Amino acid sequence: MPDFSQLSPLMQQLHAEFVKIYFLLLPGFFALALCLQWFRSANGTMDFLDILKRALISTLLLIAFPEISQAIAAIADGIAEKIDKLNSLQGILDMAKLKIQTYSFSAKDFLLGHDDLFTAVLTFFSYWLLLLARYVTAVMYNFFWVFLIAISPLLLLFNLFKGTSHMTANLFKAMIQVAAWKIVWALKWRIL
Repeated sequence: MPDFSQLSPLMQQLHAEFVKIYFLLLPGFFALALCLQWFRSANGTMDFLDILKRALISTLLLIAFPEISQAIAAIADGIAEKIDKLNSLQGILDMAKLKIQTYSFSAKDFLLGHDDLFTAVLTFFSYWLLLLARYVTAVMYNFFWVFLIAISPLLLLFNLFKGTSHMTANLFKAMIQVAAWKIVWALKWRIL
């Protein structure tokens, strides 16, 4: 999901609504952060510059978020493509086709060649299980990527507070982890 324009209209609209909510909540969260800072300080002074910096950084991150998410996805896609230049899934299918052509389907070979048949059946089922796992992972990848894009404005808003700023960092960590799934699958298919 490297591009915002490829998102469904519903997800684009949902992200736009969360951006509106971000800008609606920003003054309230800013005032709340100032109040909390004032109560925490021992002499009753406010260090509003730190909170102002946090608000500016979170707003800049929100504005640059489409480009940041595209960069994360493009880097992961590039690494995965470098690892797996050839369509290794097609290579595995071709190898399986060649192996099946070597089997004789006579009753004698079926009964006497059971050790190779057992290995072939086990390999066949393992391959289909791996193929199913790949598609489940692809579905999960798309779901988590779109989910993180949709809720990103709200998670960026929590950067205003020192105690919840880890939520913003975790947003980008989660995006990098989800993007790395493609690299892991490219390695997995390359090893096979």
